[in-house]
Amino acid sequence: MNNTGPKKPAQSICRVVIADDHTLLADGLQKLVESRKEYSVTGKFASGTALLHYLDRQSADILLLDISMPGMDGREVMTHLRSKQPGLKVITLTMHQDGEYIKQMIDLGVHGYVLKMDSESKLLHTMHKVLTEGSYFSEDIMRQYFLRSRKPRSSSVQSVSLTRRELEVLELIVDECTNEQIASRLFISINTVITHRRNLSKKLGVQNTAGLVKKALSMGLTSA
Repeated sequence: MNNTGPKKPAQSICRVVIADDHTLLADGLQKLVESRKEYSVTGKFASGTALLHYLDRQSADILLLDISMPGMDGREVMTHLRSKQPGLKVITLTMHQDGEYIKQMIDLGVHGYVLKMDSESKLLHTMHKVLTEGSYFSEDIMRQYFLRSRKPRSSSVQSVSLTRRELEVLELIVDECTNEQIASRLFISINTVITHRRNLSKKLGVQNTAGLVKKALSMGLTSA
């Protein structure tokens, strides 16, 4: 290694908290997460009550949250977390693949949704995406959400006025493209992409990428 160049700044460690009442699974998750040098598991909890008590005193960056736990389940935890740690990124990690559970958790504000039968790489990919882009949901998860959210045409949300370019950007956002990929495909600058994202969020009344995808699908604004 060449040590003559400038040193890179030390990479900050992402603090991960696990909430799951299955001890073997929680221990396995800790080993998986800590196999990546950028993560450190700072707490494991078997109930929502114990988790919230910890978060009253400590902060974290990512929470891996099971839905079915004794006492206070994942849905109740999300209701309480909204005001406690708005900067905490929550990824649901569950056996529940039914669209109703998916809709409930996304509506409650989770930033990712991973099934326990998914691969380890998918969980790590979701964690990375959530940290770098704010939220991430696979195409299958968003399809399930959309099917549960879809309303009859007569009661659909009123249309909004989007420019052709905004619709193109929105289509690529739904296709899970990054800002850099969108800029490359549309031959525009990254700053222009960011401006379009900001305008789309304002027009559609949402705050993040997950909100843009949900609104685009529910309103039929893309071909997805």
